[in-house]
Amino acid sequence: MARGKTSRFPSGGTSKMPRPRAFDYMCTKDKSPIEEVKSNKSNFGKEGSSNPSESKNNLSGMFHCSKLYTKITCLAIPLRIQSSQVSNKESCKGSIKMPRDVNNLTSVSQLSNLSGSTSPQRTNAAKGSTRVNKTTLISQFENKKKQLRKLEDELILKKSLVTDSYNILVELKKRLEESGVTNIELNELKLEVLPTNCEPNLVETMTDVINNIPSTLVETCKSVMNKRVLLLNTLDNFSKNKLPQEELQKSVKTYKEDTVTIEKLVNDQFKEQQDRVKDLVEKWVLLVKNSGDTANILNQVDELKEKLKEEEEKLASTTNTLRQALQDCEMYEKKCNQADANDSRLREKLEQLEQELKTQKDSTLSQRDKSSNFEQQKKLLKMQIQELERKCKESETKQNELQKNYKHAQDQLKTNEQRWMKEREEMISKGKHDKQLLEKLTKDRSCFETRVKSLEEYIADIDNTQKIAEDKLKKELEETRNLAVEEKVKRDTLQQKYEHVQSKLIQMEVRNNQAVDIVKTRNTFEPNEVVRIATEREAELYTDLLATRVALKAAEEKLQSYEREKMRFLDTIESLHAEKYSNESILLLQNVQKLTELENLISEKDEVIYRQQVEITGLTAEVENLNLKLSVPESGDTSLEESELKRMLYEGTEKLENMIKKSSENEQRAISFQYELNKRTKQLYDMENLLKARDGLITVLKAKKDELQLENSSFNNYADQIRTLLIQTREEVKTKNDLLQAMTTNLSKKQCEHEEQEKIIKQLECSLSIANEKRFKLQDAMGAMEKELQSTIAHTGNTWYDSVNFIRIMYHVLGNSPYLHGNMYFYLIILHKYVRPSSYRSSIHLRRPSHALPTH
Repeated sequence: MARGKTSRFPSGGTSKMPRPRAFDYMCTKDKSPIEEVKSNKSNFGKEGSSNPSESKNNLSGMFHCSKLYTKITCLAIPLRIQSSQVSNKESCKGSIKMPRDVNNLTSVSQLSNLSGSTSPQRTNAAKGSTRVNKTTLISQFENKKKQLRKLEDELILKKSLVTDSYNILVELKKRLEESGVTNIELNELKLEVLPTNCEPNLVETMTDVINNIPSTLVETCKSVMNKRVLLLNTLDNFSKNKLPQEELQKSVKTYKEDTVTIEKLVNDQFKEQQDRVKDLVEKWVLLVKNSGDTANILNQVDELKEKLKEEEEKLASTTNTLRQALQDCEMYEKKCNQADANDSRLREKLEQLEQELKTQKDSTLSQRDKSSNFEQQKKLLKMQIQELERKCKESETKQNELQKNYKHAQDQLKTNEQRWMKEREEMISKGKHDKQLLEKLTKDRSCFETRVKSLEEYIADIDNTQKIAEDKLKKELEETRNLAVEEKVKRDTLQQKYEHVQSKLIQMEVRNNQAVDIVKTRNTFEPNEVVRIATEREAELYTDLLATRVALKAAEEKLQSYEREKMRFLDTIESLHAEKYSNESILLLQNVQKLTELENLISEKDEVIYRQQVEITGLTAEVENLNLKLSVPESGDTSLEESELKRMLYEGTEKLENMIKKSSENEQRAISFQYELNKRTKQLYDMENLLKARDGLITVLKAKKDELQLENSSFNNYADQIRTLLIQTREEVKTKNDLLQAMTTNLSKKQCEHEEQEKIIKQLECSLSIANEKRFKLQDAMGAMEKELQSTIAHTGNTWYDSVNFIRIMYHVLGNSPYLHGNMYFYLIILHKYVRPSSYRSSIHLRRPSHALPTH
């Protein structure tokens, strides 16, 4: 479509557009007939020589038919020759050549007029003379015939000279008007011709012929438009996938055959219209010759001219419609070819996609079969798992019952053990107590009397000692009260001293923080030297240092805010690239203003940092001077230890080094920010240059746009039609693209589903493997339990073996729990010791696990 458009009509970049032929006719409406003949002759010759390919076209034939019709009718109109316009034969022979077409068309009327003017006089003379010889009559006839031929030749020459001179004058007038001269008057050329005999209904037949001319053209136009509508319907159906490609090819073949038939019809109608026009011209000549009154003839001529103009307008409109219809047919043929190519390409793609879909369907079917098999296996496994779970639940219930019985037995054993131990201890204690009582009774009997005496003496001594101790304790209480009061006083004094020392330590911290620069200047430290520094000056220096620290922190925070603003500014610059040119200039100006403000702020902050650095250097110099001046230590500071002073100085040096590092880092950040700002300013300058170049291009494009708007005013309707066709084709392409996208999305979805199914299959396989492992473990456990149960059933007679087997079963059932294994170990020891004799102990071989826990 784009190629056809550019080949038939020039693009917007060209300065000149091809002039349509219908406008040539529109420009010649207000001209005289001879000017129309001249222009039509020149156009006819140019068309026949320059465009041989257009002679094959049907529409060019119709256009030539209309031009010949206008040319012949205008030449057949009688022209009045004025006396001032007729010149001598000898003066005009060499300068002007005689045209062929005018001689051929006007010679008939001149001969008829001359014959009409001379023959009546000759007949009247012949009637007057009765006795005339044949020879004299023949000689007179031949002489008159010769004179008539001479007069005819002279008239033809004069008429041709007059028409040529008039045409030359008309061309000169046109050139003068083009050059700017508009005050030139030129009268129309009118030739009077004597009337001849004509038919009575000649005018009616001529009007009928004129009225019948556009009807055939309208019928052809209607047929062409019907074909166009049918072709549009077929294209719509094909775009909506209602028609297959074979039917479309058949319809294209039929349309090609119809175009051939339409071309034949147009050629036949062209020939018919030529014949009709010739008949009309001949009848028109007869009418003009036979009309007596010149005024009526001129009125009729004007009316017929208007009718002819109307008919010519109709013919021009019909020819334009036919031309547009044929061009549309050609464009539709091209579109059909393009659609066929696109359809073949799309069908190939669809076949490929269908093959891929088939393969994917096969794969999905196989996967579905696999998934169905897996689902069946899964169902079977679920059934097996449910059965195993049911069995496990039953075994768990049995196990719980056994655990309950085991716990009950343990509790009974514990209670029995406790009862037995208590009874044993009670018996032992009773025997010992009885023995002691017997011994005591025997001893007490012997010593009771002596002890009573000694006790009485001892009681008396104890009373004395208690009195003495009470007196001592009272004295000690009074002393302790006094000591408490004294210690309170001491504590208050110590607290005051502590507060005083703390204030001094704070002052020393201030001094040491201020003396960090002195420590840096001194490479060696003398521990016995205690520097005396003026406290007021040091406090001022410390306050200045704190102020500088606060200012540095504020500068760091502002630099961070500037970084954020810079990132926002970069984001705005990046967003500018995606917006229109009109908004870009405004936003760039705003961003340039922001950049200038940021640069000013950064320069101010750099000045502040520089001032702070200068102040820090001044403070360090003042501290050094004070260090040099002060050499005697203060009296209150002598009590502090040198180690504390060293530690405080070391901390102060570390703090000052950290502050210097931070200041250097801030300087580096400021330098990096300035570098980035310079880069951004360069980018902005480049963007400004690009915008200037774009403005120049926009002005050039605006000028070209104005020229193109002036030149393309006549082609707006056709452009609208082409736009509609383009919109339709784009919609068709969009629909096809949507179909392709839907197919691709379906394929991607199916691929995703395939991957998900594969994942599900893998998960199912993993779950199957896990379930199989659990099943095998459970089977092993159940087999072991069944064997042990069988063994227990076989040994039901002996209670000891029953208890032992019960313990073994519980040991196997409990699994890998270390706490339960430890408890089982201790319970088995108790049973092993106290329940059965040593003859049965060898049947159970106990091994304490490493992770066994003691029971309480």
